[in-house]
Amino acid sequence: MIKITITKSDTGKQAKDFLESFHLSKAKIHQLFQAHKITKNQEVIHQHEILNLNDAIEIDLSVIEQKEVEPFDGPIDIVYEDEDILILNKPKFILVHTDGQTIDTLTNRVAYHKSEHLYQILPVHRLDFETSGLLVFGKNPLTQAFLSHQFEERLVEKIYLASVEGVVKKDHGTIDKPIARDRHSSKQRISQSGKKATSMYSVIRRDDDQSLCEIKIIGGRKHQIRVHMAAIGHPVVGDQLYGHLKKMSGPLALQFISCTLIHPRTKTKVTYSIKK
Repeated sequence: MIKITITKSDTGKQAKDFLESFHLSKAKIHQLFQAHKITKNQEVIHQHEILNLNDAIEIDLSVIEQKEVEPFDGPIDIVYEDEDILILNKPKFILVHTDGQTIDTLTNRVAYHKSEHLYQILPVHRLDFETSGLLVFGKNPLTQAFLSHQFEERLVEKIYLASVEGVVKKDHGTIDKPIARDRHSSKQRISQSGKKATSMYSVIRRDDDQSLCEIKIIGGRKHQIRVHMAAIGHPVVGDQLYGHLKKMSGPLALQFISCTLIHPRTKTKVTYSIKK
């Protein structure tokens, strides 16, 4: 059961419009009202019910079908958790979702550690197998829809930490190059017909043959940082797809360290981060 107190920003809305603000599908919203799973001040309401300040809304989401996740006993590193959100620090070399064969994924590990939870706790975005850092989960279908929408519409502010090949001369720089899928490989590429993507980097440290950079991305295209840094001659260290220095072997040196999003309950902007 999800309990929400109506605030000033939602006062005067119809119940269905309030649920639609979470980007839950119209079909699922209809299903909830048909099953009489939504109450206001402990009384069942219809979709056109007007909500008032401080109304106590309760939503039983059990009628919404969720996919089964097989629990797997493995460690998880919790960065933040409340009644709506779970954020993990994802290690390198683990899948977020199963590939159909692998059971040891972060989603399966969460299912094990949170087996008492009423709803399946599911990730609302992806991180590459070799990339480490923040991974955001929604703890029920309502918050999953709300958070997924932000990632899908590229409304989340994302900052990564990357070690790149070579010495980056400029302290700061902006790479504004559209990205498209390479039809002949699994790679992405710079293309004027691609989708808009912007990456802004700041150099934190320079070594003899590497530079440590903090990179904020706008657009959030697949492999965006890897493609952009390679395009200016400084691919991410350990990048087997876009790198060119074979002597720099080892894992991909890319970590998702900070994200800023709108919290599904408070509707305020919040930032979650891990230490550099």
